[in-house]
Amino acid sequence: IEQVNSTSVSDWPSVAMNKALRAHLTKTIKGISQSSVTVYDETVQIQEQWYRFVAERIEDEKHPGRFELIGIYSDITHIKGLESKLEHFAKYDEITGLMNRWFFWEKGNNLLESPNKKDMLYYMFLDLDGFKRVNDTSGHATGDKIIQIVGKLIKDSLPDESISSRMGGDEF
Repeated sequence: IEQVNSTSVSDWPSVAMNKALRAHLTKTIKGISQSSVTVYDETVQIQEQWYRFVAERIEDEKHPGRFELIGIYSDITHIKGLESKLEHFAKYDEITGLMNRWFFWEKGNNLLESPNKKDMLYYMFLDLDGFKRVNDTSGHATGDKIIQIVGKLIKDSLPDESISSRMGGDEF
C-alpha cells in the first residue's frame, strides 16, 4: 500500500515505474476532479497486475471549486490470484480436474434454461463397479490414479463443448 499526497501521479514512487498504471491513475484522477464523486473505490487490472485505488475528494470550504484528493492504491495481484484458486477449488474436482457435482448442476441448469435449445442434450451417468474393493486392497493412492485415468478418458472422448463431472467417489 502506498499513500501519496501529490498533485502529479509521476511523483508517486511505484507508479513512476509502471507507465500503464500511471496513465490509468492520471485518467482516473482527472475523471474524479471533473465529477462530484466524494469517495472513489476501483479495482482494475492493468497488464498482468491488479490494483485497488481508493480516494476521497475533500472540498476546500474557503475556496469553492477547489478540492484535495487523498488516495491510497495497492497492488492486489496476490489476492486476485488466491481468489482465482479458491474459485477453481469450489468448482472443480481436485483429483480429476473435472467439474464437481455442484458446478455441473449449475452449468447443466444454465444449458436447460438457455434460449438456444435447438441442440440436443444428453446425460450419461457412470459408476465404477467394484471400486471400493480397489481402494480397500490396493490403497487410496491407487484408487485416485484410477479415478484420474477414468476422468481423462471421459474428457478426451467427449467433444470440446461437452461438460463432464466427477459427481463424487466413483461416480461420473
